[in-house]
Amino acid sequence: MLPQNKRNTILIFLSINAVYFFSYFQRIAVPGTIFNELQTSFLLSASAVATLGTLYLYIYGGMQFFAGILADRIGAGRVLIAGGTLLSAGSILFPLSHSLTALYLSRALVGFGASLIFISIIKELDNLFDNRDFPFFLAASLVLGYSGGLFGTLPFERAVHFFGWRNSLFAAGILCSLSVIFMSLLFQKTGQLAKKGKNFSFRVIQNIVRNRRSFPVIFCGSINFSIYFLIQAAFGKKFLQDCYQLDSKTAAGFTFVMMLTLICCLLSVGYISRAIGRRKPIMVCATSITLFSILLMTLALIHHFTVGWFLLGYILLAVSSSASPLYTTSMKELSPAESAATAVGFLNGICYLSVSLFINLAGFGLDRFRASAIHTSQSVIYPPQAYLTVFTGCLFFAAASCFTSFFIGESYGKYIYGTDAV
Repeated sequence: MLPQNKRNTILIFLSINAVYFFSYFQRIAVPGTIFNELQTSFLLSASAVATLGTLYLYIYGGMQFFAGILADRIGAGRVLIAGGTLLSAGSILFPLSHSLTALYLSRALVGFGASLIFISIIKELDNLFDNRDFPFFLAASLVLGYSGGLFGTLPFERAVHFFGWRNSLFAAGILCSLSVIFMSLLFQKTGQLAKKGKNFSFRVIQNIVRNRRSFPVIFCGSINFSIYFLIQAAFGKKFLQDCYQLDSKTAAGFTFVMMLTLICCLLSVGYISRAIGRRKPIMVCATSITLFSILLMTLALIHHFTVGWFLLGYILLAVSSSASPLYTTSMKELSPAESAATAVGFLNGICYLSVSLFINLAGFGLDRFRASAIHTSQSVIYPPQAYLTVFTGCLFFAAASCFTSFFIGESYGKYIYGTDAV
């Protein structure tokens, strides 16, 4: 039988990541998996559907700067409960919405709730585990959270096929509410809500913003994540349906494999980083793989390669994105130790604002070709030239990220803010 402290640690770890599971499910499932269903149900343009994703992401990204401060100041437990409650409310209201305004408002509520969860989990992990083990447990946390994204692909598509998108999302909202209730009761029982942070000073933010060592980490982390997320959660499934005439189930299978690959690779990255005690080589490798993947898919689209090449491209993007815990870890180690959540919140905020910008630009890019699109009762089918515009833009940013990654500083698993270590 496990000692009481270890049992509590395991239960806390699982409960907070159960809420993270539903947070990430919402991120992937809407609008990516049900893009066509939403477009036809509400008679929307591509950019209007994309706004359902970017509204969530703009709110999520903007709130990260404040979520880190809140977690450092009033304690992660309180922030997690508040975020989970808002997430649950928005998740239930979204499938009950019958107007575009209600749809946007409920989606905004989901974004506000989700924005408070991940950074608070980072704070909890920083309290529970030491620096050497932090990347591994962060990777394990991401595995559990990203599993929600996995269910937001093919399993959710199948649920939508049999029960409709409204019923499927409503059921997810109810389950999310139950997980928040369990986490809240556990926090009260174990005394987690009694833990508070230190008094906040705006000098902390000044130190983070002025920390030049973190600039390459922020740039590479945000670009790589934006490219991955654009394909995984916004246009990857629809691209395959439009350009290769795949049915909804098969196209969702591609994004399912993409997410499954990411989950399988996450723990490996945590092990490798802990074994070699370094971060930079893995991040350089990740940016290189992203560049190769986008180049491969751009050439495949130009020269009309078979759809299998895009499956390979999707898998490579997932492999490169598995380095995301290391961007978070490096940001933490390159910043003041007492402001870990604030520093990670700053990085996360930049990442999601970048994702929002990428998705909006991609939506506008598709709408430029709306006149040549084919309109059916079930979807709007955009031509390959529209998607080539999106891939070409990603190629430019991937090249810039790959080049910048060589300037990332190495922290060797230690807090090095204010030292001369490189």
